Amino acid sequence: MTELQKRRAELRMRREQLRVQRQRSFSLLVTAETRAAAELLLAARRVADLEKVDLWLRYFAMGGASGPDRLEQMLQGERPLYRIEHDRLCVALNEAFRDAGMKPILATWDGAR
Repeated sequence: MTELQKRRAELRMRREQLRVQRQRSFSLLVTAETRAAAELLLAARRVADLEKVDLWLRYFAMGGASGPDRLEQMLQGERPLYRIEHDRLCVALNEAFRDAGMKPILATWDGAR
């Protein structure tokens, strides 16, 4: 194996390692958890008395990239709910609870409130 071939093989291996790391950091909640998390977030939106657009504005202000319709699809369990999106929604909803004089009730992926 030539030096160039070795470097290419190392590069391919490192690229695969980075892909796996990135996939873990944005890991998808498994199907059962996705449904449960989405149902909880949707119920929390109702408790906070937020319309779809109001929640989306809070989520978007924190760097959320999905549009209002896509966000609603995530809450309905029709689209994947990624860890980062879950956490942004939890924070947005907890802020809405605080604004309404309630305690935050939702935990992020790692359990923080």
